[in-house]
Amino acid sequence: VPDAASRLAYSLTSGLAELESARPAVALAHVTELFRTDAAGAAALVEAASLADLPEGAGRRALSGWLEAFGDRGLGEVEAMCPRFGEDPRPVFRMLRAGLVAAPGDPELVLSRVRVAADQELATIESRAGMLEMALIRALVGRARSLSRLRERMRVWMARTIAMTRSVTLDVDRRLRRLDAELSPGGAFYLSHQELLSATGRTRADLGPMVRMRIAAHRRGLEHADPPDTFIGTPPRVAPLPFDSRRSTGARASGGVVTGRVRLVDAEARGAERVEPGDAVVVRTPDV
Repeated sequence: VPDAASRLAYSLTSGLAELESARPAVALAHVTELFRTDAAGAAALVEAASLADLPEGAGRRALSGWLEAFGDRGLGEVEAMCPRFGEDPRPVFRMLRAGLVAAPGDPELVLSRVRVAADQELATIESRAGMLEMALIRALVGRARSLSRLRERMRVWMARTIAMTRSVTLDVDRRLRRLDAELSPGGAFYLSHQELLSATGRTRADLGPMVRMRIAAHRRGLEHADPPDTFIGTPPRVAPLPFDSRRSTGARASGGVVTGRVRLVDAEARGAERVEPGDAVVVRTPDV
């Protein structure tokens, strides 16, 4: 049964240790628990936009360490135009506020429970499978876990490489704005690699008009509706939802059917602090 097979594969590979992409989330869960013990810090989180807005205490120290370790990560980290947590920690503050709304809990205990559940699932299979089948299953599960760790490790290195590229582009952007004060911040992200090199060379081309033209084209593109996920040949024309529409469709994140209050969470994690158990979370594009 395909649905059962998909659930089984998910269960057997859940709770992986040493998963690079999970480290920031687990560490942030620990920071959240420290803020529970720091009443002044938790109260300041409501309006905080930077570390300077937080009082000295366990929460601020823990968050400072988290930003030092994971400040080169971000919500849209595969897009060089998106700021990193080290530049703009406000999404992190919103995630912390969302975590404080939830019930207290030890993230390591949650992970250990998931690992135990995976082991129990494997033991259930072992009671029904033959020796040869079981040896094959264990080999496949071990390979899947190993490849998952490798995949996430490469994903993190890609994000860090893009973060370094962003730092260089921001430096070029400052130079361009010194030459053309009317350019808006971030214009350098609309230039190609060769154009960025020319912007830092001895003979600097006037790239302002090109940047403005590409920004205008980008804005026009954003006004178009997204094409469908799959199509054959030319994608069909997509009509945007009417402003008073009460229904929308999308891809589900898990199996089953549920009814709940809709909570919209935007690309900057705004709205996450209002999510409660039983809510249906809706995002434009989910990320791991």
